[in-house]
Amino acid sequence: MINLKILNLLPVFLIAFFSHSAMSEDYNTGVIGSESFLEVQAILSMNSLIAANYPEEFGILFTLISPFSGATEKDEVIAFSAVGGAASIGLYNAVELRKSEYSKSDIFKRNMILLNAWYGALYLLDLNRKDSQNSFDIYPEGDGLVLGFSHEF
Repeated sequence: MINLKILNLLPVFLIAFFSHSAMSEDYNTGVIGSESFLEVQAILSMNSLIAANYPEEFGILFTLISPFSGATEKDEVIAFSAVGGAASIGLYNAVELRKSEYSKSDIFKRNMILLNAWYGALYLLDLNRKDSQNSFDIYPEGDGLVLGFSHEF
């Protein structure tokens, strides 16, 4: 049964999730806006804290609102990556992290890692796909992957 206490945190969750671009004045800012590193970490920390206390409810809400995560993005690759990543994180919380074998600390740490990896991947996609002097490449070589980042001066 879903704990209804999560509904008390719903406004905080929604503000944290949508504040970066969907509620901004410029609708076409995209998934990656102009937030500072500290603002992004604050948003991700709040989401991880909510998930640590209510993993199943957080997962369900995060999965249900995942289609909105790419709503302001014009580039389809970035939009679908945002939606897919958000839905995956939500399902992971709803299905796996609700088990009693995970402590609140473990859930918080796992969500911080997942959310930072998701946001970082979207940031790198944004750098690579938009008109930018930066370029990010990943390709297989041997038994691993080669990551490349370049910046034109």
